[in-house]
Amino acid sequence: MYYLHTKERLKKVSIRGRMALGISCLEILLESEGLIEKEEMKKLLSHLWEFTSSERLDLWEDQMMGYEPEAVFECCENEDFDGLNHLSKEEMKTLFDIYKESSKYVEGMITAVIWIGRGNLYVGTGEYSHATLGYTLDVLDIMAEKELSIPELSRFERSQFSEWHGWGLAHDRSFFNKHNGF
Repeated sequence: MYYLHTKERLKKVSIRGRMALGISCLEILLESEGLIEKEEMKKLLSHLWEFTSSERLDLWEDQMMGYEPEAVFECCENEDFDGLNHLSKEEMKTLFDIYKESSKYVEGMITAVIWIGRGNLYVGTGEYSHATLGYTLDVLDIMAEKELSIPELSRFERSQFSEWHGWGLAHDRSFFNKHNGF
């Protein structure tokens, strides 16, 4: 749904930069749906942002598994909470209620953003990390479908694919919130 020019620009953005773009879009979507102030959504966003500055992405992935909509639905529907390392049963049930009551866009975008981070954790990134690019484009598709504006790409282009084997250097959220480029 987006233009080839945007896709080509995103090929040059690091995986951390793509993740920051995805999270920023998720924040816009959650705001538009009145979910941004829910405590569980604040926790989710905080944990997602940890990806951009973490050196231990394996630990980040383990923490994020409990937030994936598919895992939340499966745990709550089967009432099997044994595999939850980082969320209490009550937190999981609250997430279940939020996910169940929100639009398909919220569920889809949360899944896509988590997979931007997980897409290349255990394999090489290749020329431009096809997997994470695909999930990033999924996020932009949702933004277009919801008619929401995406943040200025230059904020994320500051983290280049040429840095640290495609992953980009570790930066906290403030790095990506700065405007006016390099």
